Amino acid sequence: MHGPSPSWETALIPGNGRRETPTREAAGPAPQLGESRARVLFALRSAGRPLSADELSQRVGLHSNTVRFHLEALVALRLVGGQVESRTAAGRPRTLYEASAESGQVGVRQYALLAQLLAESLARAVADGSDRAYAAGEEWGRSLATDSPERGGAQEGAARLLDSLEAMGCEPALSPEGRVITMHNCPFKDVADSHPDIVCSLHLGILRSVTEDLSVPQVVERLEPRLESGRCLIHLTDPPPAS
Repeated sequence: MHGPSPSWETALIPGNGRRETPTREAAGPAPQLGESRARVLFALRSAGRPLSADELSQRVGLHSNTVRFHLEALVALRLVGGQVESRTAAGRPRTLYEASAESGQVGVRQYALLAQLLAESLARAVADGSDRAYAAGEEWGRSLATDSPERGGAQEGAARLLDSLEAMGCEPALSPEGRVITMHNCPFKDVADSHPDIVCSLHLGILRSVTEDLSVPQVVERLEPRLESGRCLIHLTDPPPAS
C-alpha cells in the first residue's frame, strides 16, 4: 500500500473537464473539515489506490450520493483529484478519486465571514441580487449531481434528495404525506439572519436544481424560511402535466 501520489495533479471540475490543480502554497492553508468529509478524505488517503464514489461509499458507510457531495467539495479545495478511468469494456466509465499530496494538512478558514461579506456585497451592488443568487444556486445544484449514477425510480430519487440535504447539514425530515420537508438546521443561518433574500434565493435554486436532477416525483414549489426557529420548510408539489 502506498500514500497519496504527488503526481495526481488534475482535478475534475464539473462541466469543464480537467484543469491543473495549484499547489497548497498557492491555494492557501488547508481548510478544517467536518467529520463526514474528513472520513471520506481519510479513506482515500489510506486506500493506496484511486477509488470510485461507490467504493468509497462502502468503506465509509455513507450513501453514494452523499459521498459524491463531499468529493466535489474536496476537489474544489484541491485536497482530492478526480479522473475518468480508461476502459475498453462496455458501460459508463467511472470517475476515480485520489487524495492529493497536500491533503494531510489541516488549517482554519473563515468561511462564515467570507459568506457574510459576499452576501452583503451582492445585496448592495445590484438590484437583482436575489435573482443572481437563485441562478448561482441552480448552477451549484446541477454540479452536485454531475457525476451521479443514472436516475433510478421515484423512491430512490426522493431518498437521494434527503441524503443531499443531510450532506449539506440541513437535518431533513419528510412529512408522512411526502409534501413537506422540514429542515431542522439551516446550514446558511448565520448569513441568512442578515440577508434572507440572498441566502434563501440561493438555497431555493440549489433545491430545485438538485430535485430535478434526482428524478424526485415532486418539484419544489417554495421555500418557507422560519429563521427564528431554525426550521425552514420545503414545500413540494406535483409537476405540471407534460405538454
